[in-house]
Amino acid sequence: MANIYRKKIATGVGTSLTDVYVANTGVSGIAIGMTIANITPSSVAANVKIFSAATSNSAFIVKESTIAYGGTLVPLGGVIVTGKQIGRAHV
Repeated sequence: MANIYRKKIATGVGTSLTDVYVANTGVSGIAIGMTIANITPSSVAANVKIFSAATSNSAFIVKESTIAYGGTLVPLGGVIVTGKQIGRAHV
């Protein structure tokens, strides 16, 4: 079975949750990595959450992690996603 790799980029993420990836019904996906960069002029608190639309369950991967001005956070690698959203992030 062939693998299809996709890169998802979310820019201008503000203070509300933003979907970065939504798996189609019956599709399995793997998030190999995620990097969050802070380009604002001050420190920010970042959250990353996985959400299952099928069950309405969610879980934080990162909660209120401080990212300094000009800094980055690499919160994940190798998470299996089946019919779920990943990367509902906000700062």
